[in-house]
Amino acid sequence: MLARATDDTVPQQIRRRRAAALRCPPLDDGHRDPLDRYVQPGQPSTYGMTETELRRYANHLVLNEGWSPWEVRQRLAITPRAQCCPCCRHHQEAAA
Repeated sequence: MLARATDDTVPQQIRRRRAAALRCPPLDDGHRDPLDRYVQPGQPSTYGMTETELRRYANHLVLNEGWSPWEVRQRLAITPRAQCCPCCRHHQEAAA
């Protein structure tokens, strides 16, 4: 006879899977659970940024990290401003 699934069946399965993963030896990247690498990105999250902060981050990616504008538009859904905007590094250096 099959057990009837309840609303808390899935969370129980997730907790059991997580506990089993933590009992295993670490993987090559140091994580014990392979799903950890997907929920703990190597870079800070852009969630919760204001539009000004997100645009400043987009400008930083283009100016300092070598990203092209199309990569920033595709990844962050925002267009970096021109180099003479108040958010960019060049404007701050010119004002100093």
